[in-house]
Amino acid sequence: MRNLIFIFIPLLFLSCSENYTYSPLNSHSFMIELPKGTIDRVKIIDWKVGRGSSISKISKGILVSLNLPSISKNHLKDINKKTEVDSWLIKVSKISRTGNKTTLGHITLPLVQRNWRKLSSKKFFRDIKKTGFSIFYSAAAHSSRFEKFSCPAFDHNKIITDISIEERKTSLTKKILVQKGAKYPLTTKSEEIGFFTRLNGGVEMKGSYTFELAFYNSKRKRRQGSFIPFKDFIKIPFEKAKHIKSCVGFQPTPLTEENKFRQFKFKH
Repeated sequence: MRNLIFIFIPLLFLSCSENYTYSPLNSHSFMIELPKGTIDRVKIIDWKVGRGSSISKISKGILVSLNLPSISKNHLKDINKKTEVDSWLIKVSKISRTGNKTTLGHITLPLVQRNWRKLSSKKFFRDIKKTGFSIFYSAAAHSSRFEKFSCPAFDHNKIITDISIEERKTSLTKKILVQKGAKYPLTTKSEEIGFFTRLNGGVEMKGSYTFELAFYNSKRKRRQGSFIPFKDFIKIPFEKAKHIKSCVGFQPTPLTEENKFRQFKFKH
């Protein structure tokens, strides 16, 4: 009995110091209670458009920065060994003014990196505390080519006039079970975070944007464990249209067959 008490106390101390509780169950599962992620900041991205000397400023979308719960590298190592979890999975959703909820996409953040030397099997574990990405109007989200048009596609002419970070009315944190064999299907494709990661917010961006976090196995392309909602969400209550005189009747130059598939890439 004394031995059991001696082992349990250091584990509890480590967990509390990281502001979470980690409870290994067996060789292929664990329980964990994490603090909810939060929104660090959100910024409206301006877009200068128009032809000639007639330049107007509208909105391209928003830049989002998120705070993620911290897990020690020792626990990440144990989590990976038990369940093969190697990434965070962020689910981004949009709730329209009518209450319809749409999944804009899933973003993955690698928590494990292998040694660049092919002969080495050593893994490096990353405690990721922050991440960021963009949510663009459709006119800029589809491809970098669309983003470079002097006049936006789809007659886009909207300006985001107001934006705020609101607190969600959710329950307290609770423990979640993560098992090696768990299978949770994704409704959209997942995309690994990158410098130019962008999601398509639609032709209108008025609405609320929510974020959820889960453990992910990138090799098997599956979520492992329940989603944990973030503490807050982004609200865009208003947007207005702006007349861009120099863009009336504008038609973008079509791609040649040679470049059509190389340059045009939809984002999920």
